Amino acid sequence: MRAEVDRTLQELVPGMTACLEAWAGTVDAFVSHSWHDDGTAKYRELGVWDAGFRAAHGGEVPTIWLDKACIDQKNIPASLACLPVFLAGCQQLLVILGPSYPTRLWCVMELFVFLRMGGQRSDMVVKLLDEVKQILEDLRSPSAPHASDEHFTMLAEHVLMDLFVK
Repeated sequence: MRAEVDRTLQELVPGMTACLEAWAGTVDAFVSHSWHDDGTAKYRELGVWDAGFRAAHGGEVPTIWLDKACIDQKNIPASLACLPVFLAGCQQLLVILGPSYPTRLWCVMELFVFLRMGGQRSDMVVKLLDEVKQILEDLRSPSAPHASDEHFTMLAEHVLMDLFVK
């Protein structure tokens, strides 16, 4: 199983050579994202976060909890039952927010569990994908059209962002 996870990580993150075991509380960030959003854009934002982390921690390489690597893909239900422990064992919740994120129940559940397990909003880092940045710019535009179902969806995303970015 470990070799399979290591190969998957090498495909996802060039340069990553192994999956590491970590003690609860020693993982720097739990990565919360939607698999329905653009993978390349998410990887780019993860890289931005990584560079900031390294700059703030003297070049230290961060330890992240990433579902594909950390959940036993052959026994997903058993692994998911441990979600509260996984979240509580991380210093930060890194939200990589794309357009589908607020529509995915599991993503919202991760936010809820993180906060319920004692995480603070100040421990959350939100990285917006370009599509979401554009939606927010469009909503702020004085020429924004009157509300439609699509605009209500965009507004809901904007409200969600207000909750977690401040």
